[in-house]
Amino acid sequence: MNILFLHNSFPGQFGPRAQFLQDRGHKVIFLTAHSGVEHMGFEVRSFKTRPIAGDLSDYSRSFNEAVARAHSVAASMMALKQENFTPDVVISHVGNGLGFFTKDVWSTTRHLAYLEWYYRVPGADIEFLYGDTPRSRRDLVNRLQNAASLLEAAGADRHIVPTQWQKQQFPDFLQDSIEVLHDGLEVERTTFSIEKLRTVLERRNIPTNATYITYLARGFERYRGFSEFMASLKILQARHPDLHAIVTGLDRVFYGRRNADGRTFKQAALDDLELDLDRIHFPGWLDRGEYKLVLQGAAAHVYLTVPFVLSWSLLEAMSLGCGIVASRVSPVEEFMTDRREGLLADFFNADDIASKVSELISNPSLRFSLGRNASQRMKQAQNRARLFREFETLLKGMAGFPQAP
Repeated sequence: MNILFLHNSFPGQFGPRAQFLQDRGHKVIFLTAHSGVEHMGFEVRSFKTRPIAGDLSDYSRSFNEAVARAHSVAASMMALKQENFTPDVVISHVGNGLGFFTKDVWSTTRHLAYLEWYYRVPGADIEFLYGDTPRSRRDLVNRLQNAASLLEAAGADRHIVPTQWQKQQFPDFLQDSIEVLHDGLEVERTTFSIEKLRTVLERRNIPTNATYITYLARGFERYRGFSEFMASLKILQARHPDLHAIVTGLDRVFYGRRNADGRTFKQAALDDLELDLDRIHFPGWLDRGEYKLVLQGAAAHVYLTVPFVLSWSLLEAMSLGCGIVASRVSPVEEFMTDRREGLLADFFNADDIASKVSELISNPSLRFSLGRNASQRMKQAQNRARLFREFETLLKGMAGFPQAP
């Protein structure tokens, strides 16, 4: 098959799938806004979105930007068409407008829409964090961000989402056409090396004999419970005088509102909580090998989120067999049952979070049992080899290719 992937950010959710399909003998091209990216064994092309002229209202900005991206992607599609490349299936990451004009370029090509999020107003995430407060301008803008997703979904032949929770956020009229197909993980457990872990800790100036917990988020923000984690860390430092914390991520906001007083959430926590900073380590980003080692060596891993898109990091920590404390919200509970694969805590209750972490620190056998169950559940639910074969079968069915016996 000829397969074209569209994603604004390379490789996004599509990189491993594209590599799998290329290795299976299919012709894969990946079209992205990123330039100068490393090729992963398949062809990667970039498009450049032309700037939008004039002032745009916040209410229409996201849709106009989507149209501008769609126009640029269509130009790149036309260039491929002139090179006699016709995809059997186009797979687009929906929300940025990339797949708007797929059928206008290739009328017979099948279009698979990967749906990620639909902003309900009132929404699960916004209401959870801010309650029944007056609607902010940003909340109203969120409703209009759905326009690009709905237009692209309307033109697609099939729709997939990675979790049941995400499917449930879309309007009822669309849900019947959406299939749940998990992204998948490399579920084989990584061999743990204490010597390699010590090397990583030494390089980061972390005591090699320290008992430590971990927290990871792309950005230190309310959506991923950063403020709540730091409040619980203050309690934990008092309860466990030798406990360290490795806090991985960037001091910026990717989702939700910024801090009202202008400080970053990290700055606010360090200013207000009187923490022992010698026992808190902010390494920025760790490479994947270091990250896995650090997770496996932790006495507990903390994952907090509002009801929103579930982070890959939780599922990966489960796959690695970590002892996990996570927030008790629906997207987490889709994959984790309290006291079976992890301990669930009240997102807003720092003392509850701290108590659950303390329980794992003081009970290694419980930590091992939960981690073993979590790893086993991921092997069953997120086995990448199986899920990618299902994905290939889906694409072949869409394109009318014969299935393997």
